[in-house]
Order: sequence, then structure tokens, then C-alpha cells
Amino acid sequence: MNHSFNDGLLRLRLQGLRNVELLHLISGIDDDLADPGVSRCGASTTLSGYTEWISPQEARLTLGWDWQLKVSTAASRIVRLGLPRTNVLIVRSVRDPLPWEQSLGVLASFIDAFDWSAPAFNAVCERYERWPAQEVATAMQQLVTAPFAAPRLLSARSRRSLDPASAD
Repeated sequence: MNHSFNDGLLRLRLQGLRNVELLHLISGIDDDLADPGVSRCGASTTLSGYTEWISPQEARLTLGWDWQLKVSTAASRIVRLGLPRTNVLIVRSVRDPLPWEQSLGVLASFIDAFDWSAPAFNAVCERYERWPAQEVATAMQQLVTAPFAAPRLLSARSRRSLDPASAD
């Protein structure tokens, strides 16, 4: 059972977290990283953004985190940066919460256990498709070697690899 007190936090037992389904809400690209005074021709750059997820089972649950595109010669991928932002506090029992940083660590492990990057990546590409800098979406698609196609509703229990042939 999920409990909420007057502090706005949703208390969730670890066992309950394992059954939470997440629905992608929004993802975007950070636009505040570029400092024109610092950039130089030929210098490497980073592409990063944010993603936010909600639960159809628990309307009060929200979970968001930052991501970055890691480019390498072997394979490019999108990875979570830092700890998530959330209103969820993991508890051992109703009156025995984990310390905040430990709770965020548990949630970070939960995030890393499912393929969130595919729907986040697709959402960013769709969102910026009509943006004047359409080449950003095209460049992102070319940088990432693995095809990203996934249903928007993911379950932590479905830790299977995505089949590109089943893409919408």
C-alpha cells in the first residue's frame, strides 16, 4: 500500500516498486548547456536532456531524470545522469523510510533496470522534428547505432530486449 503524508511524498515499499509500471510523459533536450563564449570550432560537444515518467497505477507518482548521449566508436547510447527527481520515498515499513539519498539510489537502480532510453529518444526525435534545427533529430538518429523502437508503456518486469521488427 502506498502512503502519503502532509509532506507531499509518496511512500512506497520496495516490493511495491517492483510492480510499478511507468508511462513516458515528456522528454526534451537541454538548451542551456551551450555557452557561445566558450565554444570553439572543432571542439567536442555533448547532447543531454531530461525525461519525466508517471504511473498509470498511481496518479501521484512522478519520476524524472537527466540523460546524456554517450558517443563512442563501438556504440552510442543514452545514459542516465545523476540521481532521479521524484516525489517517491522508498520505505521499509510505513514509519521506517530509507534515508533520502539511499531512496534515490534505489530508484536509480529501478530506472536502470528497464529500457527507458528508447521511448525517451523517440520522444525527443518526434518533439524536435519540426524544430528549425531539424538536423538535430537527424544527427541523433545517425549517432545511435542501435534502432530505438519501444512501446510507450513499459513495466519494470519486462526486462526483455526490444525487437526492432515489432516497431510501430
